[in-house]
Amino acid sequence: MSFLPKALTAPISSLLSRWFASRAPKSDSATLNLRNVYIFFSREGMLFAVLLVITFIAGINYGNNLVLGLCFYLVSVWLISFHITFAHVSGLHVQLLDVTMAEAGAPVWVTLQVRNDSTQPRRQLLFRFEQAVKKTLRLTHEVQYQM
Repeated sequence: MSFLPKALTAPISSLLSRWFASRAPKSDSATLNLRNVYIFFSREGMLFAVLLVITFIAGINYGNNLVLGLCFYLVSVWLISFHITFAHVSGLHVQLLDVTMAEAGAPVWVTLQVRNDSTQPRRQLLFRFEQAVKKTLRLTHEVQYQM
């Protein structure tokens, strides 16, 4: 759920989806590299960013160099975690092996192969796919449409 009206977010989201589509063309296999690895904040990461801003403001307000030092140290750990995350997934080869046939609205089973060609072990990888949510819209004259 967004706090902004759809009229403001629709052009931005269409622009972003066109940009993502141009950077990652559709293919059955991909090697993860700089062009197709995107690292976004999770909900916990956004909370961490807010806490860092609060810590920075508190350090500035009270003139406490120890608090500012802690804040800058935590920011550096946060930025280094982006680099380590990218290094962990960079070079993995993901290939689509099989997609089962299904009716519209039914779950689909997808078989992926993830191959590591380097000698560096890759641990704790999590793949998560968003599930489409069925929505029922009520229009005039009591007609219902499934999306």
